[in-house]
Amino acid sequence: MNNFTKYNDYKLLYLIKEGVPEALDILYNKYDCLINKVARGIYPYGDKVLDLIQEGRMIFMNCLEWYNPDGTASFYTYFYVSLRRRLYKLTNEEYYNMPILQENSSLNLIGRQELVNVHKAYRYCDSELEIDIFNECIIGNLSIRAFCIKYNYKYSRIYTLYNKIISNVKRSFAID
Repeated sequence: MNNFTKYNDYKLLYLIKEGVPEALDILYNKYDCLINKVARGIYPYGDKVLDLIQEGRMIFMNCLEWYNPDGTASFYTYFYVSLRRRLYKLTNEEYYNMPILQENSSLNLIGRQELVNVHKAYRYCDSELEIDIFNECIIGNLSIRAFCIKYNYKYSRIYTLYNKIISNVKRSFAID
């Protein structure tokens, strides 16, 4: 294991700009540990961590290209912030675009057959939006997140309406 503390980032960046390949190897090896640490902090295990590490290496190369040594931030700070932002953005996009079935707490409180029998959503809903939530999220097993993406609504609003509908259903069946 090399001790990279004896190498100054500014000198290495200068040598990289001058075309010295050894400087790029040293700087790459110096920051590869940081890439691994951040990626494993997001996904501790599995195949996705390897994808994040590879993405982190590409971010490193982009940071080498775009870093301005005359700016106020050190290369470490510039790279660390860029790395974390990009990896979190990638994981959040992936998270919100996954088709996930919700945990059917609504289906657990009353049986599926009973839900089919009471499919007239007008008894539990006050608006067209609530009827859509009832039909697609409760009867149709669409997750709240997928509903929000499909119809471009804020999650908090749909979640509140969903819980209101569930409480109306519970009240109608006198389930506590």
